[in-house]
Amino acid sequence: MDKVEIVFNKLAKAVEDDRTYPISRALMTVTNVEGLSLPGRHFRRAVQGRKNLGEEGVTSSEAELLSKMKNDNTGKTYPISRATTSVPVRTGLGGVLGGGLGYIYHGDIGKGKGAVLGAAAGAGLGALGTIVSRHLYSRSQLGRAKKGREGWTKEDKKLLTQIRESEKKAEVVFDKLAGGVLKTIVKGIKSYGKNIASDTKALASAGKEAFGLAKEIAQGGGKASFGQLRKAKELQGIRNKAMVGLAGRVGLPGVVGYHMLNSD
Repeated sequence: MDKVEIVFNKLAKAVEDDRTYPISRALMTVTNVEGLSLPGRHFRRAVQGRKNLGEEGVTSSEAELLSKMKNDNTGKTYPISRATTSVPVRTGLGGVLGGGLGYIYHGDIGKGKGAVLGAAAGAGLGALGTIVSRHLYSRSQLGRAKKGREGWTKEDKKLLTQIRESEKKAEVVFDKLAGGVLKTIVKGIKSYGKNIASDTKALASAGKEAFGLAKEIAQGGGKASFGQLRKAKELQGIRNKAMVGLAGRVGLPGVVGYHMLNSD
């Protein structure tokens, strides 16, 4: 590994996501005792069932957690656990409960309006609460894995192990890609410099030869022979090719850079 690659990898590590989500871990620890309680087991089974079904998750953290998990060899989808943590189901239950409470405690707005408003409020809270709970659970598991937690139960340990193994594989792939991409960039820069040097040399050589040819024609009375005309045309082609190359490699980047520096 050369010095450029070392610097690149250090920069990559510096911007790597090392968040451990302490708030999410604390909330899930208090409410679920690290996954030992019934809600904790429901969440773990539900996320495994969603993984087995190929679902993507309702939040970015849940999607990340699912991407780091493996399919369960048993093929179970845990329908009860998924139902108890399902947004549509919890929305419906919240709506029914809210509607019932609104009907009972309608106040001065009437039973019908109370039921409708209660159902709307209950459905919204049910959906929001479920999404937040799943988001917190996903973050807590990702954070626990990064903190090196071993887990309390067999399934809890297996989940944390899968997350860590996935992250290790991602680091290996990233290191390989980073090294390969950087080598390609360095190689391209070197090739870019060589092409500029080659075009510059060709332009200078063609100019020198053209000057010598013009001097030779002048000494011969100013009338060029067929061979001299052919040589002059050949030198003109070399010169034009070199100038086009330099214009593309130096002129265009220069124009782009100028506009970037002087843009509003």
